[in-house]
Amino acid sequence: MTDNALYGKELSWYAIEILGHQFNPVTSNSSNSREMQEYEKFNYDHTQIFSDIENIWAKAYSVIANANEALTNMEGQESSLNEVYYHVIK
Repeated sequence: MTDNALYGKELSWYAIEILGHQFNPVTSNSSNSREMQEYEKFNYDHTQIFSDIENIWAKAYSVIANANEALTNMEGQESSLNEVYYHVIK
């Protein structure tokens, strides 16, 4: 969840904030600025934006798959964890 494609960047302070028009992208000639402007215009076909969004979804599904795997492997392992921790995680 802390990966840059998720809440380490894109879904906490970068893409999500630009898409929500919480700030105006700096107008300069840098590639980062151009990317921010494309986000602001909701140009999802832009090469970098498309790649970023694909990466967000891929990482999010990976987190879900790993959480499901952990939950599956916890079955029958109650004695491995403190009872309180087991129930909190589960």
